[in-house]
Amino acid sequence: MHCPGIILIAKLVLCLCIFACSGNSQEGTVPVHVDLKVSDLVGDPGNAKVILSWSPLPAASSYTVYYCTKDRLSKFNATRVTGVHSPITIRYLTNDTSCLFSVAAVSHSGEGPLSKVISVTPKAIPPPAAPTNVQAVAGKESVSIFWDAVSGATSYSIYMATASGVAKESGTIIPAVVSPVTVSNLVNGTKYYFVLTARSGNGESKESFEVTATPGDLTPPERPQDVVAESGNSSANISWPEVAGASGYNLYWLADYPITKTTGTKVANVVSPFTISDLANKTSYFFMVTSVNGHGESAASAIVSATPLSVRPEQGLVLIPAGQFQMGDSLDSISYAKPVHTVHVSAFYIERYETTYEDWQTVYKWALQHGYQFDSFGRNGSMNIGTSMPVTYTSWYDATKWLNARSEKEGRTPCYYTDSTRAAVYKTGKVDLSDAMVRWDADGYRLPTDAEWEKAARGGVAGKRYPWGDDPADPLLIDPSLANYKGGRTTTVGVYPANGYGLHDMTGNVWEWTWDWFATGYFAENAGVTTIDPHGPAASADFTRIRKGGSYEFGYGPQMLRCADKMSRVPTYLGPYFGFRAVSIMP
Repeated sequence: MHCPGIILIAKLVLCLCIFACSGNSQEGTVPVHVDLKVSDLVGDPGNAKVILSWSPLPAASSYTVYYCTKDRLSKFNATRVTGVHSPITIRYLTNDTSCLFSVAAVSHSGEGPLSKVISVTPKAIPPPAAPTNVQAVAGKESVSIFWDAVSGATSYSIYMATASGVAKESGTIIPAVVSPVTVSNLVNGTKYYFVLTARSGNGESKESFEVTATPGDLTPPERPQDVVAESGNSSANISWPEVAGASGYNLYWLADYPITKTTGTKVANVVSPFTISDLANKTSYFFMVTSVNGHGESAASAIVSATPLSVRPEQGLVLIPAGQFQMGDSLDSISYAKPVHTVHVSAFYIERYETTYEDWQTVYKWALQHGYQFDSFGRNGSMNIGTSMPVTYTSWYDATKWLNARSEKEGRTPCYYTDSTRAAVYKTGKVDLSDAMVRWDADGYRLPTDAEWEKAARGGVAGKRYPWGDDPADPLLIDPSLANYKGGRTTTVGVYPANGYGLHDMTGNVWEWTWDWFATGYFAENAGVTTIDPHGPAASADFTRIRKGGSYEFGYGPQMLRCADKMSRVPTYLGPYFGFRAVSIMP
């Protein structure tokens, strides 16, 4: 026999559950985690793409991006991209068509609510991105503002107000400024809010994240400069020079980017050098330092990063044995990967890791003193910070010249020359090398051919899409622990598992240049025959070279991680997701 009181209570509980769910129809029945709501989101338009960024939440393990071209966005009518981090590029959008975006944080307790929804319109010729790492520090009747330089920006504007929510339309503009800038003639004790924009000939960016500061009579010390982070085993060592007038320092750290005083874990009253222990190996951590005295705390230093590892990666050449393999892929509808055909590749050596920024700098500095000229300085990973990061922003021309310089520096015979007589080593300019301008039998360093790269990437595994050997029909089902293809930024080389030949990051992290020109239909010319050490087509209709392996940018699609896949770019192309690795015929 049922008790009427129990039945009544049950009905009340049911009604409350229905009411709670109906009050959150946009989010579904997933519980709302208020501490997991992303509070800021910026979308920068690009050519058929949008770059999204947001401030990380300490409790979040990853994020889900939702986007659509409808009038209203919800979790039920939008395209969903899971397991990502800021920043992320959403590609293959339509220029001049507005798209709605929102982000939800994910933790062990589930997915949080959507952030504010923003509208961004991709443009064929976009304005620069919004400034990042913006900081505001109060002084006497003034506020000093710092930010990171934006690629392509020719000037910046500050918008300020005395209420939160400042925007281009509502703030007082201070145009044509550069970092750092001091805004003067302010009222002590009044809280000011600021956003920044970047400008170029293509227009003005979106607003940056908002920052705030309250001027006062006392001035804090200068922020620390030249902060250095070094990785250790489950630890990171942070050091910096002393700051005049500072009585102490605070350290902030976080396993996500960007880090702020609000999101970072604070360690107060530290001295240089300072070691943080009990960190997770193979995880990138971000750090910044502030100086402190009786007048307050300074702006934070530039952000630095380190990735703890049990053993620091040591670059080295790995033997790829001579033999035949099946080049190409018939598993998917990739026109330029068909038909699958037999290729014989002679034995060669390829580097275990992508060329790191440290590798690049060592040779680059030597090369400048020995007649070499480059178009790019190179960059330390995608954000120009970190330990053992792959070098990026390297053109095909710069990569080949750098490999020649490395060969000369190590006493090897260079591979690339300025003409078919092979009398003058290629050191300067943009020379479109042909087969006849290469010493293929030299013991120096060069880029791998398309065939060499694919054989090495397969790691001895035949008939599979990916280097690790498993073969999901849907590329979206790739285990993210196998390759860095949606991390939002580069990672230290060697963090992800090696393939069967002991090579790391053959897919993911950064795209890698190869020797070959790109030509649709080239494989068809070799159908039914066994080719020996092919060097690719003699020319390219669109003047592009082949790049392989995909990158950390999810926007390209995980299908780009397939060993047979490839994309092409003009040899002058530079990007934060472009690198290379060396091969040689000698160890």
